[in-house]
Amino acid sequence: MPSHVATLYPDRLHAQQAAALKPWVPVGRRLVLVDIENLVGGSCSTTTDVANAFGRLRVAIAPSHHDVWAVACGPSLLAAATSAFPTRVLLGRGKDGADHQLLACLAPHDVVGCYASIALVSGDAAAFAEPVQELAVRGVPTDVYIGAGHIGAALYLAARSVTSTRAEAFGAAA
Repeated sequence: MPSHVATLYPDRLHAQQAAALKPWVPVGRRLVLVDIENLVGGSCSTTTDVANAFGRLRVAIAPSHHDVWAVACGPSLLAAATSAFPTRVLLGRGKDGADHQLLACLAPHDVVGCYASIALVSGDAAAFAEPVQELAVRGVPTDVYIGAGHIGAALYLAARSVTSTRAEAFGAAA
């Protein structure tokens, strides 16, 4: 056998070492994904609308220092998003552009082992139901927060919980 080839023998020591190499996930570390158009009800919202919706979202989500945020929107809300959300803003162009940006953040190889849970601010079942269900099977549950829009049935069933961030839910005028 060549000298550069190492032979590993399965035994208790190797099993213990392999278990020790599992990735460490901080307790409560959460990936927060926000589709601004779904949060505020469309792409024609003002900076004030986005800021108010973000305030209600912060109350509903109760952010912690372990959270990692990604916010996606179309070009018409980019200025409002960057002023209201002190976080990473992803620009999506075209139909479902913001959804595609957030879906890229939900790749199982990027999420499993890195996050304890996901907070998804969107009700778009066509885009998110399947990845949310797959991540739940892999041990990463998703809590869905809906803003001005509605939630699709498949996403509702795949989510661990569903919470409204509408103004009416907070006793404010719509």
